[in-house]
Amino acid sequence: MAVIDIKLDNLKIHPKNVRRKYEGIEELAQSIKENGIMQNLTVVPDKEEEGKYLVVIGNRRLTAAREAGLETAPCVIVNDMAEKEQITTMLMENMNRKDLTVYEEAEAMQMCFEDFGLKVEEIEEKTGLSKTTINHRLNMAKLDRETLVEKAEDKEFQLSITDLYALEKVKDINTRNKILKEAFDSRDLANKARQAARQELQERNKAKLLEECEKLGINKAPEGVYYYSSGWEEVERIYLDVEDSKIEMKEAEGVYYVIQYNNFSFIKKEKKQKEKKEVSEVDLKQKEIKEKRAKIEAKLNEMLKDMEDFVRNILEGKVEPPDNAEYIGKLTWEFLTKHNARVAQNTIAKILLGKDTYRAADEEEKAKALEKAKVLPILYQMIAVAFDGLEYLNLIRYVGTEYQKSSGDKLKEMHDILGMFGFSFADEESYQIMNGEHELYEKGEN
Repeated sequence: MAVIDIKLDNLKIHPKNVRRKYEGIEELAQSIKENGIMQNLTVVPDKEEEGKYLVVIGNRRLTAAREAGLETAPCVIVNDMAEKEQITTMLMENMNRKDLTVYEEAEAMQMCFEDFGLKVEEIEEKTGLSKTTINHRLNMAKLDRETLVEKAEDKEFQLSITDLYALEKVKDINTRNKILKEAFDSRDLANKARQAARQELQERNKAKLLEECEKLGINKAPEGVYYYSSGWEEVERIYLDVEDSKIEMKEAEGVYYVIQYNNFSFIKKEKKQKEKKEVSEVDLKQKEIKEKRAKIEAKLNEMLKDMEDFVRNILEGKVEPPDNAEYIGKLTWEFLTKHNARVAQNTIAKILLGKDTYRAADEEEKAKALEKAKVLPILYQMIAVAFDGLEYLNLIRYVGTEYQKSSGDKLKEMHDILGMFGFSFADEESYQIMNGEHELYEKGEN
């Protein structure tokens, strides 16, 4: 194709170019002053203004040429390039040069996907990006652009790709935007995203279980009755923040459901009712202790689930690797040896799956998780095994509601290890429970 010098006044930045800012313009302008434009611009005729051209390749050079005071630029005119091809050409050029920000990439892919009907496979072929990356970018494009740009450009906020991946776990786009807007830094964003994603999961599971209860004829327990209430026994408990929650019991006669914290419990009256007797102060005290223990245990389960989600994100590469990996490895190894950690082949796979391996959908799903676990970095494997050591953790003594310091210290050690990756609990109550400072604890009680 012939190269033609076109006046800069007749050249326009392409309106569909997703790139908003150009870095290093002053340096490029100085180079152009000294050496001229070394590479031709690719342009197409502007259909809306005769004699004008839209720059498809070379928008940055055009900007620098104007800065350098040039009057013309060498151009190749392409008359038959469809708009869809113009967009994908600009996208590929910028991405190959690593010129686009993440949100500019996201906008470009959304344009290809929604405006021009390209499929993910086509974008993958044209850009060389994986389907996973493309889907991540398309999810980012759904976020409020103004807020996203503001957070991305705020150096103190330190927004990372992994933070945006964490937001994807939240299904509702309005909630995502609210979290993005209200978070004061990247760690706060990740915490809020985990919390919101868990709440969404709990609500989905609750709705599904209530529907199952209706089909099975299971009614809500009488007012004031809980799974720990005297005269009642718990026959099954389902944690609402676990994927694929479903009712396992076969017999529903005489069964009621009760929802408390993140527990969906099924209870029925005890077979043998004790003779009615006057309620003493001791009985009332025991009931109070039982209720307090249940609340502490429920909150601890929620905290452990929060930590498990974060560990899974580490294993899946969704958390930025820390600079002090060697030091973290030393601390993790000390944790493993100090607490006699149990190492089993299924431990890491269980965290990757989010459930016990025997609950995997099929043998293929289980095999993939086991295989993935084997190739993880040793530090990540150690962290998964260390976290698994919290499985039977109990923050209260066997009797009463006195804080068990040794268990609390163990939980704090694991929290500190994960904290080096950016983890923190989402609320103050979690720290009060972990540190033994919550009002539910009673000191010296036996």
